[in-house]
Amino acid sequence: MSNKETVAEMWDGHKGATMMKNSKRTWLSLAFFLAFISLAVQGSSEHLSFDRLYPQTWFSRVIDNCMKIWSEIEVVEAFDAQEQERIFDACLGRVVYCQHLYGEAHKTRLHKKENIPYLIQGLERIDKRCDKIKSCAHSQKMDLFKAYLRAFKTTLLDQLGS
Repeated sequence: MSNKETVAEMWDGHKGATMMKNSKRTWLSLAFFLAFISLAVQGSSEHLSFDRLYPQTWFSRVIDNCMKIWSEIEVVEAFDAQEQERIFDACLGRVVYCQHLYGEAHKTRLHKKENIPYLIQGLERIDKRCDKIKSCAHSQKMDLFKAYLRAFKTTLLDQLGS
């Protein structure tokens, strides 16, 4: 019968109240611990982004933008006039962005001359692909894009020569 007395004491007596207090403390401390861990993880996730750990160089950004230009120029003929205009606007913006990136890298002396020939080769292929485009509703936009592309290529050639 001591088992019955023990159970009765747990629910009615001092031991039951102590167990309830310990149980509340345990749950409360577990909740605070989980809240602290979640705050610590959220706070450190901003510092562990891929771009922060492995930042892109000016060269990789320029190459990425040139590849986007090249892929859009490859399929521009398959679209209607409105989409062609959007594509040439986007490509023009990307070329200007590439010029800006190179200008900033050149000012801060972060460019390497061994990267420039590869970049020039990519720009020449984009230029040749633009010359092969036969049907384009926005020839003025394409001509403007080609002018900026050639100006960027000339800038790179000048830097390579000096």
